[in-house]
Amino acid sequence: MLVGLMTDWFSPRSLSMLTLCLVDGYSFANILKVFKLAGVPLDIIMKYDRYPRCSKTQLVEETLDSVSNLKSNEANVILREIMEDVVVHKSHGPQYRQDKDYLRALAKLRRFLSLDGFNVKQGRLIRSMPEEAIEEESILEGELKKVGFDLVLHHLSRSYEHFGDGQWDSANGQTRKALEALTKLIAEKIAHRRKEDIPCKYKDPRPFEIRKYLLDVGFISDTELKLLHAFYNYASVEGGHPGLSNETDARVRRIMVVGLCQFYLEKLHVFKC
Repeated sequence: MLVGLMTDWFSPRSLSMLTLCLVDGYSFANILKVFKLAGVPLDIIMKYDRYPRCSKTQLVEETLDSVSNLKSNEANVILREIMEDVVVHKSHGPQYRQDKDYLRALAKLRRFLSLDGFNVKQGRLIRSMPEEAIEEESILEGELKKVGFDLVLHHLSRSYEHFGDGQWDSANGQTRKALEALTKLIAEKIAHRRKEDIPCKYKDPRPFEIRKYLLDVGFISDTELKLLHAFYNYASVEGGHPGLSNETDARVRRIMVVGLCQFYLEKLHVFKC
């Protein structure tokens, strides 16, 4: 699999799921057809254009790897064309569409693409969110690693996987836990600097006690406290909210948490106890 491979527009999980869809749902000849129609440079695919001497997996992985190494904009455009071909069934026959593994991978690809900021409308794969909003998550990942907040990364990753599997309540639960873990870790870091314990009724402080501590030490304002309380109430409701599909609702919750995490990490960097 394409471990770690990514471009400006598409995440490693989307590219890995694209590989599964092509390998499980397309013949060798149709894979080449998809690549040619998408504009993959001929010098990349010419070695595979005759009788195949490699597996479909090797063909796809090596080609996507080569495309990802092109200039950023060129790579993004070609990969978007390949993604679009797959999700709207442009280049392969109906005999592949009933395969359960293929259909499962295709559904997961579409969900991962929605987290990358792309949705299918009128037969085209179009951007549904600003590029900057998607970049926030990759920036957040790096910031969390710097400060050692691995638990937050764990919950965000689990949320991503559950979202891809269509397990909306589980995705929402992990999203909420990511924010809970972040506020607790920030509170613990501040308490350590101040050489004090977080006031709590029991052995481990509860989420509302952590939020109150952050207010008392001046890390958050009264308005922010109300915001966090309101968000926790919103995030604790199971199922979708009125007017939103379960998928859209789960995606919105995740975007909100990523933004809040980024905001509070930036505050932590400049906060003086």
